[in-house]
Amino acid sequence: MQSTQHEKGASFRALHDGPAFIIPNPWDAGSARVLAALGFKALASTSSGFAFTLGRLDGGVTLDEVIEHGRVLAEATNVPVSIDLENGHGPRPEDAALAIARAAEAGAVGGSIEDFDPKGEIYGFDHAVERVAAASEAARRLDFSFTLTARAENHIRGNPDLDDTIARLQAYERAGADVLYAPGLRTAGEIRAVCEATSKPVNVLAHPGLSMREITDAGARRVSVGGALTWVAVSALIAAAEKMRDVGDFSALDAGVRIEDWLSSSGRQTKSCSNANAVADVRDETRSLPRMFCTCRATVCSLISRTDAISRLLLPAATSRTTCSSRGVSPWDASGAGRGVVARRAMWVATRAASRPTPGSTSDVTE
Repeated sequence: MQSTQHEKGASFRALHDGPAFIIPNPWDAGSARVLAALGFKALASTSSGFAFTLGRLDGGVTLDEVIEHGRVLAEATNVPVSIDLENGHGPRPEDAALAIARAAEAGAVGGSIEDFDPKGEIYGFDHAVERVAAASEAARRLDFSFTLTARAENHIRGNPDLDDTIARLQAYERAGADVLYAPGLRTAGEIRAVCEATSKPVNVLAHPGLSMREITDAGARRVSVGGALTWVAVSALIAAAEKMRDVGDFSALDAGVRIEDWLSSSGRQTKSCSNANAVADVRDETRSLPRMFCTCRATVCSLISRTDAISRLLLPAATSRTTCSSRGVSPWDASGAGRGVVARRAMWVATRAASRPTPGSTSDVTE
């Protein structure tokens, strides 16, 4: 039986009151169905992954497109869905409030608002707080529980000022945010400092340098992966396609996927992923997934650190509206890492799986 939005909202809020959990980020309805079938209790959209499905770079989609995407995800499964609303697609507090209201209308029971403007600047402190307050008021006007996540973008926007990040998150908490999120925290110490300074649940963007247990031991209650799973899938596609093109090898096509199981209309789920102790079970379950969902820690590390190479595939088709700097994240910066990897082949993701990103780098951060 399909849960109502009221039921999904209540269950999503309850997840944050229980053991720490992973909220993975699907990029389309199919990936959402797979993740739900694997037992994940909630899903969150990824702005970079969704943009990729449209052949664009992160930040190159409209609010209308984001909302329709959210509707597709919400209708694809029976689990709660939170939408990455970026900055609310407008600088005004009213824009943030409207984005929340529209996400709710689309069937979502959660949404995030960040303090970075696509024009390339972090909003001033007071203005950023006003935007969160407006988003919170919009969420409270709904007749069901809507979980608002407030994001402090310092650490992925070239300003890794932990004190300012904490001050912002504390202010966002006072303004009514239900979950606090500072993507780009690199160490358990940074995570612990944020968690100890705030009282609301903290979401952490996973990276291969920290395990689930290390993240949760530092105090985080929720862990997301941003666009990383999208790039795992894209990496597998590129690796298989290059083998076909270069040596006529079709062996990679023997993926052994269980489509009927994952896309079953019954919505049957497998193992629960509601807490840190379930990570081993999830890892065992995902071993049967095709290469596109490989969760090998080293492979993910290599892949995430090379999203700039994937961005190169999109650059020729990018329009003036979807410039690489529209989100300010270094993997999409054509003047930085992007231009430095013209000669890289995406196959390196598979052949150099043992490599790791430089500590403190933002090159593994996509949302």
